[in-house]
Amino acid sequence: MSSLRPLILSQPVVLGALALAFALTVGTAWLGVVSTRGVLAANVRTGETQETLLVLHQLTTAVMDAETGQRGFLLTGDEAYLKPYEAAVSRFAPLLAALNLRVAPHPVRSARVQALRDLIEAKHAEMAKTIALRRDKSVAAALNLMQTDRGEDLMTRIRAEFGVLETAELNDLREETSRAAYQTETFHYTSLCLIALAILLTGLASLLLVRRIRDLRTVITVCAWTKRVKWKGRWVSFEEFLEQRFKLRFTHGISEEAARQFQMEAVELHEQDKQGRPPPVAPTTPS
Repeated sequence: MSSLRPLILSQPVVLGALALAFALTVGTAWLGVVSTRGVLAANVRTGETQETLLVLHQLTTAVMDAETGQRGFLLTGDEAYLKPYEAAVSRFAPLLAALNLRVAPHPVRSARVQALRDLIEAKHAEMAKTIALRRDKSVAAALNLMQTDRGEDLMTRIRAEFGVLETAELNDLREETSRAAYQTETFHYTSLCLIALAILLTGLASLLLVRRIRDLRTVITVCAWTKRVKWKGRWVSFEEFLEQRFKLRFTHGISEEAARQFQMEAVELHEQDKQGRPPPVAPTTPS
């Protein structure tokens, strides 16, 4: 472990931990944005499904109001019953157009809406015929036509188409709600994990940085004569100390001052050699 300590406390490791923690923080923020966009998109789709269900409900109500007005007029002959009938019939076309537009992305549902349109038009024609007979004072003919299975069969088939379309939209609403809840929960826990990991890495990087600063502040014993460093109970060269302690790589060169001094000594030795003087004995340095 002691051999790995310099590596663990090295600058690349500390910076790498900080960089990873920053990347996790950014990733968490990005995940939050994606999660928010997903929730908004799910809300939009849920709202569209609810609007489709509302149109279906309004169309169902219109058909039932039209039939109620028709029956009231046939039984009483009072034109006042035709006002809700005519108001309901006037809503058929725009509601069918709105419903067809909303189910356009679903070919099967579009086909069912077309079938529903045909049934409603047939029911409208049946109701209009009975009303015309009642206005012509043909009460018996109007009631006989109303009592046939034609009108009831059309209403049964219309209710069936309404039920199929409503069930399909409700299934979409349940699936969308479940999907949104699952995505929200997944993003929530993923964000918590990323935040926890980012906090852990940030704390680890801070700890390593503090220990690195503390180690750099440690007093190093240097020999005043040989300039060697006392490291782990023995005297080593400064280069060896740097290599073992901080895993640093380096090379050697010569400074301008040393080069000038070396040049002056070489010239002095050359002059002494010309004069036949023995070269000076260099002092020995203790190891």
